[in-house]
Amino acid sequence: MNTSVSSLTAFPLEVIIEICWQLEAPQDRLNLVCCSRQFHKIFLPLLYQKLWVGGDLLRPIVQLSETLAKNPSLAACVEAVHLSAWETEQGTHEADFEKALRLHKEYPAIDGEDEPYDWSLDESVRLDRIDYGPLYEQAQRVTRSTDKADFWLDALQIGSGDAWIALLLTFLPNLRRLEAEFPFGSLWLHFVMRWAATRDVISLPAASFPPISEAYVDWSPHDICICAEHVMPFFLLPSMRRFYASDLDGSVTGGDDELSRSTPIYGTSSVTHIEINGCNGRWNLFKVIGSCKSLQSFKYNHRGCLDYKPTELYGALLPTRETLDTIWLDIKGGYNRHDDDHKCDDALPSFRDFTVLKTLHLRLGNLPVLKERESDMSLAQALPPSIETLQIADTGNVGDLQDFAQKLQDHVGNGLESTPALTQIDFKPLSNSAEVSALVESMTTICAKADMKFRVCGIPGGRTDWGAAGFAPRPSRPAKIDRF
Repeated sequence: MNTSVSSLTAFPLEVIIEICWQLEAPQDRLNLVCCSRQFHKIFLPLLYQKLWVGGDLLRPIVQLSETLAKNPSLAACVEAVHLSAWETEQGTHEADFEKALRLHKEYPAIDGEDEPYDWSLDESVRLDRIDYGPLYEQAQRVTRSTDKADFWLDALQIGSGDAWIALLLTFLPNLRRLEAEFPFGSLWLHFVMRWAATRDVISLPAASFPPISEAYVDWSPHDICICAEHVMPFFLLPSMRRFYASDLDGSVTGGDDELSRSTPIYGTSSVTHIEINGCNGRWNLFKVIGSCKSLQSFKYNHRGCLDYKPTELYGALLPTRETLDTIWLDIKGGYNRHDDDHKCDDALPSFRDFTVLKTLHLRLGNLPVLKERESDMSLAQALPPSIETLQIADTGNVGDLQDFAQKLQDHVGNGLESTPALTQIDFKPLSNSAEVSALVESMTTICAKADMKFRVCGIPGGRTDWGAAGFAPRPSRPAKIDRF
């Protein structure tokens, strides 16, 4: 088959575009853009729909920022950005912006020097040859303050990758999804998001920060930092709807920043979906939950048993009982033996008042239906009529599993009318012992009598995992990233 440019142009436009989407590597798409003027016109906007930027070198960040500043039509094409961990060594290390600004005004020398740098720290960019005019104008539009814009400009001129990344995002009026791998010491993106979130402090024009509706926040695998100071501004952005995060750490003292402590946020966030896959709990998660006025889905995996307090999470979720359709409360990793003072096995109260709840995922020890618990009750008392799928993660206590099997049998015999929508129970056993296998077989038979599926998940050797009801996968980068 002739694969010349002329033969490709003979295909319908939608077919040509589909060919472009089948090219996973950005470099391959860029090659397609360079084939002809017609392809350049068709594919250049598609090339910019999702961008990958960041990393150790400042040069690609600077080049992309300059390109977007000079080409608003290209900037308008960007719908998603993946930020790899970027350099944060240069510039301010003061987390309080107003204090950092005061220090800058008192000591105007740039990073202790009398003159701006000629080269970036990594020697990839000639900083003295950059046209800062359009960049400074953008900083003024965002801050509406000459002092703040001057401070930002100085950070750009000394090659602060953190300041460049923050400015880059302000050029993207249609950005919807942000994937950010925060490096230790990142501050400027946090500053700009705070300005966008607190309009009573600085009145920002609508176009000065993108209308991000979906964010996936990750942390550098090499440098773990306090997460709370970065997380809270996401929940204050009026456009934000879905927030995903993995492996978050908070400080022992709480990790709240000044904004989190001073801003009344209860019931003010528009976030409807939260997924946090791995967290030590040492930050004000309950304040984050309380900020969401119409939360529909909450999925949380705690990292280890320490500081996992499911009853407190239940209390934080209770005000959203009329909107939540998915609840997932579990522990990421193994279930280690621990002292009795741990709260991870506390039985939860009834979910009967969660009137639209469809999917409930709990550890076996947290079910409110087990014997010898203060909250012992039947499944009919514990589950709402709206429940469709119950997911249970085994914790290794065979006695608890026996109790649950009996409760399930009682429910099939006498309580099905209280949960008319329940059609599936997923169970992830901790072991393949003969005793557990016998109980699993028994529960499978019990559910079959009621035309319910009893699905065994995640056992060694295969079968299925939690599937679509699990967590969103961590965003991945292409094998080769184009340098702009």
